[in-house]
Amino acid sequence: MGVLLMALPACTDFDEELEDFCQRNPGRCGIRDAGVRFDAGTGDEEEPVTFQFVQTPQSTSHGEGGEPLTFFVQTQAPARAVVQFTWISSEGTLGPPENTRDSSQVRWTAPACLWVGPWASLSVMARDPQGKTLTALFHVVGIPNCPRWSSTGTMTTGRRGHTATLLPSGEVLVAGAFTGSGNGGQAATTEVYVPATGTWTRTGNMATAREQHTATLLPSGHVLITGGLASNNQPLASAELHLWDRSSSYSQSNTGSMATARYGHTATLLTSGKVLVTGGSGNGGPIGTSVLYDPETKTWAATGSMVSPRHGHTATLLPSGKVLVTGGHADAGGTVLASAEVYDPETERWTSAGLMSDPRRDHTATLLPSGLVLIAGGFTGSIGSSLASAEVYDPSAATWTSTGSMTTGRNFHTATLLPSGKVLLSGGSGNNSSFLYDAELYDPASNAWTPSSNLAMGRFGHTATLLSSGLVLVTGGVSKIPFNEMATSEMHNPGISTWMATQLATSPRINGTLTLLSSGSVLLAGGRYGGAADVSALYDPVANAWTYPEGMLTKRDSHTATLLASDKVLITGGSDEKGTPLVASELYAPTTGAWTSTGNMVSSRTEHTATLLPSGKVLVTGGFDGSRYLATAELYDPGRSVWVLTRSMSEARGSHTATLLPSGKVLVTGGRGSSYTDLKSAEVYDPETGSWTTVAPMPEGRRLHTATLLPSGGVLLAGGAVNEGPATSSAVLYEPTRDRWVTTGGMMQVHSRHTATLLYSGKVLIVGSSQSRKSAELYDPERGTWTLAGLTASTRDSHAAVLLPSGEVLVAGGYESGSDFASAELYTP
Repeated sequence: MGVLLMALPACTDFDEELEDFCQRNPGRCGIRDAGVRFDAGTGDEEEPVTFQFVQTPQSTSHGEGGEPLTFFVQTQAPARAVVQFTWISSEGTLGPPENTRDSSQVRWTAPACLWVGPWASLSVMARDPQGKTLTALFHVVGIPNCPRWSSTGTMTTGRRGHTATLLPSGEVLVAGAFTGSGNGGQAATTEVYVPATGTWTRTGNMATAREQHTATLLPSGHVLITGGLASNNQPLASAELHLWDRSSSYSQSNTGSMATARYGHTATLLTSGKVLVTGGSGNGGPIGTSVLYDPETKTWAATGSMVSPRHGHTATLLPSGKVLVTGGHADAGGTVLASAEVYDPETERWTSAGLMSDPRRDHTATLLPSGLVLIAGGFTGSIGSSLASAEVYDPSAATWTSTGSMTTGRNFHTATLLPSGKVLLSGGSGNNSSFLYDAELYDPASNAWTPSSNLAMGRFGHTATLLSSGLVLVTGGVSKIPFNEMATSEMHNPGISTWMATQLATSPRINGTLTLLSSGSVLLAGGRYGGAADVSALYDPVANAWTYPEGMLTKRDSHTATLLASDKVLITGGSDEKGTPLVASELYAPTTGAWTSTGNMVSSRTEHTATLLPSGKVLVTGGFDGSRYLATAELYDPGRSVWVLTRSMSEARGSHTATLLPSGKVLVTGGRGSSYTDLKSAEVYDPETGSWTTVAPMPEGRRLHTATLLPSGGVLLAGGAVNEGPATSSAVLYEPTRDRWVTTGGMMQVHSRHTATLLYSGKVLIVGSSQSRKSAELYDPERGTWTLAGLTASTRDSHAAVLLPSGEVLVAGGYESGSDFASAELYTP
């Protein structure tokens, strides 16, 4: 042994060969079992070393489809043993790992999309020479689900040449059609699709059977139906108004006639609320005249005629309020046009908008978020001339630019702008009179077309309607084998920017709370339905189901809910059934499902905030005690279950925000002050000293806003009510390191009593508004811009929202159109 030690004077600094020797012969290198090592010079023992991970990938990472990510893991093992590593992924592609004695790194490329589940699962297993293993599991979210089609309810009759109109309720009204020679030809029937149940309901009939007509949703909620072909194949000049309200059933009324009978025309709702009808065909062929419908007077009036007669053309409302008309055929001989023209509602005149690269008819035109217009497909008039070409029109420059060609030439197809900004083209007729099953996507960002999943049935002459959920409903059309009008419907799920309902079978509520538990389940607590409620519910994201444990000890709404380090949930304050602010607090224990009291706060309060501090204590600030707004603040100590006062804020406030900063301090902003004015002031609480420091004031006073800590360390304030006024669309950023406020891009709509959720991507999702809107928006911190994030299934405010481990966002409860309601829905980014 002494000879060996002389040869190895520093046994703790081996080269690779001697290290391997010592691992095989630990007793001969001063190493005992259980990982205990002796120093060669002193013989003193070191601390035992346990085989364990010292670094693993975070449990949830964010990735994009097709994006590479690098993961790293490191272990410690007795005797510095060489560890073997094995990486496994459920999706995507793993590159060769780069291993050292105790660590491993691998590059993983995400799949373009996911067919199963909301995330990709990965794992790494480490094995020591004794056969002991360690396993780390982690997920990657943010990868879109693969687009897919699925069948939905069947209409009561087969249809082509019909219309499909999205109603304010989120339902879809289908009207008229050609139903087939054996079924009476043109139809007067209407029916409504209910997305919540996936079913169709027959409604009242139109006054006149018709096909190839138009249907336009008016601001009043009525649907204006114009023209078309009657059952005797004669063009119609008549128009009628339809109103569907599930509570008051269906109503229909005639609303005058156009000066000229027409079919195959277009109808465009102008910013004035009037409807512009252009072109189409009458008994003598294509028409060049245009007419205006005024919903206020329910009258028709002539307006300027187009430069060219057109049938099979498109009409698109531009951001300027003008209308772009493209292509079509101009005469009974079928001459197909490449020309385009623009209608100006101010002057009621038409002017040329140049020439497209190809003459085309029965194509599609889609207004992109950029303000450009995408023209796709169509045909030139002869058999086998379906076009795959596409081009974009720039209204600001009045220019046409070719864009990449589609994968398949098509006409009589549909084009739908998705919430993601991409455009879905589906079905249609191809060359050789084929009826197309396939669909494809246009991405304006890359100016490229990619195939999407196929329809279950090839069809043309169908309709496609973007639902408020972000899904696309396709109805009817003609199939080739057998050749007939179809009653079937299909639903396209684009995989991103979608909203899906999840039934919440408990009482309606506003001002409840949602809390993500460590198990991944979500606790819904309290709220108001007529009066404060004590009900609670648990949502299981895996099962997509709700269960209902026992209710809280105290009925309350407008309270706070804070997940503690113990995994218990602390509920504080709020208002009782009579609207009186509460002093009581209670705890929910997920392991037992039981509620227990945890003492009273020093003050009764509602409209307050609660913030979990790094110490594990909870800071509660401000609020309303029933007679005045409070400046006081107090701390809850979970270890002792006691409440103690800390120093008061510089100003009394309620309906404010409190945000934990990276420094461990808490930023409090705005709210309603003691004089019932909206505050500009902001201040920071330091848990180390228990003191408050006033910081730079906001540009304007606001309350009922949201505050979100961004990955950069800045804080985004969005919406709310400003300076005692109505809701605002403005947003500002606070930079803690510079103590300054910076204006960022304004939201697309006003929001107050909304929610703001930080996504794994670093973007912020805004949902809801007191202005009865269904819109949701995404804020991109890197660009300082806002984009639409689809339409929620329901309008709502005073609801709750929480980010799930899957990267989805659960939204529940709220207030809609004069009543509290019990719905919940999931957003997939």
